[in-house]
Amino acid sequence: APLYDINNPQVKEYYEKWIALGNLPDNDEHFWLFEFFDYQSPTRGLKQVHVTEYPLVAYFSYFIKPAVLYAMPTKGQCVTLSGTGSLTGDMDLWKSQQGTLVANVPLDYTGTTYISEGTLEVNGEIKGNVNLRARGTLSGKAIVNAISFEGALNYEGCRLMPTEQMTFKQGLKLDRKVYMEMDITTAEGSQRADLIKVEGDLGLSAPAIFTIVPAENDVQPGKFKLIEYTGQLTGKANFSVRGLTGLSYEIVHEDKAIYLVINAQRSAAQGVIWSGHTSNIWDYQTPNF
Repeated sequence: APLYDINNPQVKEYYEKWIALGNLPDNDEHFWLFEFFDYQSPTRGLKQVHVTEYPLVAYFSYFIKPAVLYAMPTKGQCVTLSGTGSLTGDMDLWKSQQGTLVANVPLDYTGTTYISEGTLEVNGEIKGNVNLRARGTLSGKAIVNAISFEGALNYEGCRLMPTEQMTFKQGLKLDRKVYMEMDITTAEGSQRADLIKVEGDLGLSAPAIFTIVPAENDVQPGKFKLIEYTGQLTGKANFSVRGLTGLSYEIVHEDKAIYLVINAQRSAAQGVIWSGHTSNIWDYQTPNF
């Protein structure tokens, strides 16, 4: 089926008819509007509206209280919710399929946000619970109250991807395998990293893997804060790092924060014979390397 944008007269015609139905905030019609994210409405016949072209900014205040919102953008598709409205009530939100849903509106509903596949980017507060599943990613500048994890199958799932900072207001318990993907800038004078901020306790009882994405090819040494917390650290740290192959680094816990330390690389020397007398481990992490 073809994709339509708002400049297409057929889309305008169907939308005007939809508005004319009336009583949109209190009936189920807006459920079908949201279904246009991915496929046609079997009852209305309008096929695959490309929501990135659709005027949700202008009309979002009409669609505020569905029982369930299913967002299913396909791989390579990005759908953005914008405007002056919000999602409220006791609804649930399901994010599935491999595409991205961007929420630039308040998620004020008290139901659960399920991220089963693909990426949900939130740039505001999620008042209800979040259920992050094995193939789902939560990204953006989200402010999260309660979250639970299913556990990752690989680095693209059960993943947290903060943009600058992601905040957890009721503590954070990493009790399933979770990936945390952070961008870092290592250039001297502008070093920074994306941050997970925990208001409350940080609980550790499962593998937690940092995926580090440097902005530079020539990564410079430095110390980068990845997690900070205000309460207590419970459990045993089980952190590992991916994305820094060929570099010497370590994860350091101090002052209620978890840091990534990238060590300076030693220049090659001439005439050195490695005997393995002190240690026979040859890698980038062992101090005698």
